[in-house]
Amino acid sequence: MGHLFFANDKEMTQNSEHYPNPEKSLAVSKAIGAASAKQKAVPLSSIAERKVSFWLGVGVFWMPYIFAWLLLRPGHSKDARVLGFVWLTLYLLIILV
Repeated sequence: MGHLFFANDKEMTQNSEHYPNPEKSLAVSKAIGAASAKQKAVPLSSIAERKVSFWLGVGVFWMPYIFAWLLLRPGHSKDARVLGFVWLTLYLLIILV
C-alpha cells in the first residue's frame, strides 16, 4: 500500500518546493504581526452616526422587505432600526392578512 505523504526528512528536503521554508515563514509571520500591531482598533462608539437618507427612507416606506435590512449597517441609530423593522412587521401583516 503506497503512502500519500513523504516517509522521512530526506525526501522532504529533496522535494522542498512543496514545503515552505520555515525561516521564511517565520519572517513573514513576524512582518504580518508587526503590520497588524501598527493598526489601531477603532471602537464602535467612534463610528460616525449615519443619517437615514431620503431615498433610503422612501425605500423603507415602499418596500421595507428589501430596504429595512440596510438599516443594520454600522452607524444607523437604534431608533431608526426599530422603526424600520416595526414598519416591516406591520407591512407584512397587512399584506399577508
